[in-house]
Amino acid sequence: MDRTGSQVVVVGAGPVGMTAAALLAARGVPVTVLERNTATSDEPKAISLDDEALRVYQSAGLANRILRVIVPGTGTRYYNSSGTPVFQARSPRPFRFGYPFKNPFAQPDLECELFAHLADHPLVTLRMGTEVLDVRPGPENVEVSYRSASEPESTGQIIRARYVLGCDGGRSTVRRALGIDMSGRSYPEPWLVVDVLGDHHDERYGMHHADPARPHVLIPGLRGRCRYEFLLHPGEGDPETGPDFALIRRLLEPFRDITPDQVERAVIYRFHALVADRWQHGRVFLMGDAAHMMPPFAGQGLNSGIRDAANLCWKLAEVLDGRLAPAALDTYEAERRAHAEATVRLSERLRRIVMSTDERFARRRDAYLVDTLRNPEIRAFYEEMRYRPPHVYRAGLLVPAEDQACGPVGAMIGQPRAFDTSTGRTVLLDEFTGTGWALFGVGVAPQDLTAAAGLLGALSPRAALIAIDDRMPRNGAQCLVDVDGQLDAEFAPYRGQLLLVRPDHSVAAVWMPGRAPALDALRLAASDDRQPTSTTGDHPSHTVPLALTGAGHRKEISPMSRPDRTALPQPEGAGALRRTGTSHIGLRVPDVGLAAEFYGRILGLHVHSELDGGGLRLGWGSGHHVLDLTAGHASLDHIGFEVRDPGGMADLEKRFRDAGHDLAELAPSYLDCPFGGKPAKGMVVTDPDGNTVHFHGPVHREGEHAADTARRPVRYQHVTLSTADVPAMVAFYTGVAGFRLSDQLADGSFAWMRSDRDHHSLAVVETGQRGGIDHYSFDLARWDDFKSWCDRLTDEGVNVTWGPGRHGPGNNLFVFFDDPAGNHVELSAEMEKFHDDRVTYVPRSWEPVPVSVNLWGGQLATWRKTSEGND
Repeated sequence: MDRTGSQVVVVGAGPVGMTAAALLAARGVPVTVLERNTATSDEPKAISLDDEALRVYQSAGLANRILRVIVPGTGTRYYNSSGTPVFQARSPRPFRFGYPFKNPFAQPDLECELFAHLADHPLVTLRMGTEVLDVRPGPENVEVSYRSASEPESTGQIIRARYVLGCDGGRSTVRRALGIDMSGRSYPEPWLVVDVLGDHHDERYGMHHADPARPHVLIPGLRGRCRYEFLLHPGEGDPETGPDFALIRRLLEPFRDITPDQVERAVIYRFHALVADRWQHGRVFLMGDAAHMMPPFAGQGLNSGIRDAANLCWKLAEVLDGRLAPAALDTYEAERRAHAEATVRLSERLRRIVMSTDERFARRRDAYLVDTLRNPEIRAFYEEMRYRPPHVYRAGLLVPAEDQACGPVGAMIGQPRAFDTSTGRTVLLDEFTGTGWALFGVGVAPQDLTAAAGLLGALSPRAALIAIDDRMPRNGAQCLVDVDGQLDAEFAPYRGQLLLVRPDHSVAAVWMPGRAPALDALRLAASDDRQPTSTTGDHPSHTVPLALTGAGHRKEISPMSRPDRTALPQPEGAGALRRTGTSHIGLRVPDVGLAAEFYGRILGLHVHSELDGGGLRLGWGSGHHVLDLTAGHASLDHIGFEVRDPGGMADLEKRFRDAGHDLAELAPSYLDCPFGGKPAKGMVVTDPDGNTVHFHGPVHREGEHAADTARRPVRYQHVTLSTADVPAMVAFYTGVAGFRLSDQLADGSFAWMRSDRDHHSLAVVETGQRGGIDHYSFDLARWDDFKSWCDRLTDEGVNVTWGPGRHGPGNNLFVFFDDPAGNHVELSAEMEKFHDDRVTYVPRSWEPVPVSVNLWGGQLATWRKTSEGND
């Protein structure tokens, strides 16, 4: 049946495209789906649906259909080189989202269920056997030209829609039509994937065998299905020729007998780790494999595409219905890219660690796990899959909380069971909220909830009180009551607060009663019909209120608008700090678990404590912490300095206030080890680039300075900030805070500042980006440690990105590498010392040439340009 009047065209009827169509139709949006093939796929490609994906299908009215084609799974069991089980990764909170955690299925079964649902839906038009020829975005709609497979010589027809979703896979026609490239890498080694019938395996978990002789994977499915995956040796096969039955029989022989009629599918393929450079072009959006492709070892390829659909489709529906301004659609990529990229990196890392063919590495890996898994905290890290990137938004369609006591914004609310006092039924949370916005008051007065609902009338949220402390309101207000401890646990961070939850279950805003939030960042519908911003093409772009709330959002400065570079003066107030050093640093990273594992393995930092929102606090020994990792786009969250100058904090506070800077008290949680047991004083200030800076009194640092060659550095020593205005940053840190200039490049593009005897504890470099870090550095004990460190970095598969070398300013030896989030980390030794009590120093000016920043050869860091001839 051909139904016209569609507002959205979905290109591609794979699982992601049909999921998007189902979500839109469930929200009343007419949709047309164009698919090149004449029927759904009969190839079982994807193999696992997680609990988040099943929750998405619930919101599309599909949960009961999908549940009948899955195995309710219990995670993944990992085996070492000898085939011994090591640990089983499973959900840390079973059923948190209302469904089993990780569920094997066969893709043809899923596609059949999705297709049947869409074929019966009055708002969906399915056009199978339809080849898309071109996609042309315009200011008011998008033209899609296509032709039927039965008419290959036809010049095609045109369909117009308000928006188009490119869900047409890794070889996306839509992406190609828009001229969008993908970045990343493809892996050369071939893998054989065999789906068989009549198999004896009945485990409800996947089995990953880390055998360096031949890594392999087994995933049992429904009704005797089982998937086998094997890494092939050279000469055993390639994607172009495909596998022969003799190879299949030989590889399956240790597990079972096999006959040709029991082979449902057998292919050889190579994996890709690629992400599209852009996911949006005007009114056209990319989803699923069209936007990102990843190795299968995390089981998140399809699940990531379903998350794409869940993020964008409700926004499209709200825009088309007039509740959100079209500019809200710009937040799709801003919210989804970081998590997708982190998941790609996790998949690559699992490939390298679990599927390694290096026998020496495998022996070390197995021994490491035997040793470390004795520690309950480390075992929990692996078994609860804390290394997975948290699905938390730090930027996008969110209202940042103004009160630090508020619960996290951008986190996803789970789906606990609750007793609904209005119906007298126990329901899953989403059965109460439906597919729209929700407003919850957690232990607040009924009148506070009523007042909040009045502020949000345009969104028409479903509102309810959440009862706490085993109590219920006496006035009969609609209320959700805990029945098994899970509702209380889910809303515990929001006690005494109001929270607005988006249709995709992410927390959009949190506030205390009586303190109404500013809702501009939600981009509520305006009277005009602004188009989504576009960075390419000739489509109109309008200025809209800033909704990106992460501190990592940076203003780009083009070369034509760079400020003139001048030599930097030493301000009059410089030099007040003489016993102040770096204390701690906070980074937002897409994958907290992956970053924590990296810093533990490479730098010996261990977890001190967990932070709200799934973050982790790391340090050495038992003293003050060094590094906070929180989830979000890779960016700087804060930097901290420990002030040990006599009277330093009081004087510093006065200088900031006299200069007109706003100060806030540093939360006590950052001062985890006050010196001598006395509470340390701390304050927070914002520098000219918007970086959050902590200053605090002395803290205890037990165990920090105990070096372990090639295992951990001596200390965290300095940070270098990116900026678009070096003079303003130098004026702030020297003239107000009290640092002193040590060295600078003569053109004013790089300045090094000191606050104790070290040549610098802080530096700023012009990169054209306002805010964030260029790199940060750790001290090694001796210069000859560099050989051991470089050898170990190589053994651990960590590439040296710059160095070894010797800086001119500071005269220190250096080597650089990147952490999993792309932050540049320096190891340094032999930094120059200043003795201001014995001699007067004058800031030096170095020529802006490569040899100044690397005396040994003049190479520049690949990630920035700071010298003449390199702009």
